[in-house]
Amino acid sequence: MKQILLTVLLSVPFISYPFTHIYAADSAADLKHARTVSGTQIKPGTIVKFGRYFNSAENTGGQAAVSSESSSGRAEKKPIEWKVLETEPDGTLLLVSAFSLDGRVFNEKRSGETWEQSSIRKWLNTEFLQQAFNEKERKAISVTRLKNSRLFLFFSKAQPDTEDSVFLLSVEEVKKYFRTAERTAPATGYAAEHLCRNLFGDGGRWWLRTSGFMPGRVCYVDTDGLVFFAGGPVNEGGGCVRPAIRINPSGLNISGTPDYSTIK
Repeated sequence: MKQILLTVLLSVPFISYPFTHIYAADSAADLKHARTVSGTQIKPGTIVKFGRYFNSAENTGGQAAVSSESSSGRAEKKPIEWKVLETEPDGTLLLVSAFSLDGRVFNEKRSGETWEQSSIRKWLNTEFLQQAFNEKERKAISVTRLKNSRLFLFFSKAQPDTEDSVFLLSVEEVKKYFRTAERTAPATGYAAEHLCRNLFGDGGRWWLRTSGFMPGRVCYVDTDGLVFFAGGPVNEGGGCVRPAIRINPSGLNISGTPDYSTIK
């Protein structure tokens, strides 16, 4: 019976929740109700720039670009664009990268489908954290306590809560912050060169931190914006990385237009 149920579930890979729309500040009237941080209106949907990571001359929508190599033979760093998902009363901002920034496996070994055990978690909170942000920026990033609930009671593996500076979104957070059509994320040229690409359209599938209902698998957002609950193999290449962070911008220089704010 259990095998039959698994077969049925696998035969219907794309399942969608109803999603909450994120409204950007797109008019003077909207801006009157937007949060003000250091004189700049910031609200869910606003794009901010914070930190720098390897990138090509242009974001390519998943197509590899030779221009991502500088004259020294190394990819150049460019400002990271983030989408504001949530503003908190103390001014803290929840951000997710507007583009897929890199391509990596979720875990180097076939086992270890939990976020706590994953090699991608270790990479985000060590190498990526050091490469993408300077000392002042790292101090502005809050450590977030993550609720890592299991997706399917009888199949997915229980996950303990964790505390992380950089993390991946969960299925529940994708449900909360995005409509289906809003979830696609074009890959930077650098990410495309690291196997984050989609041959059939814009963007690539990006990892979530929620375990799939099959052992050794983790959920991801597919190229059409739907969540694949069965999950992809944790050690399979081609997965894209959209980091999420919480920052307290107090003391940082924020400037920009109503729709696009820049954190320098």
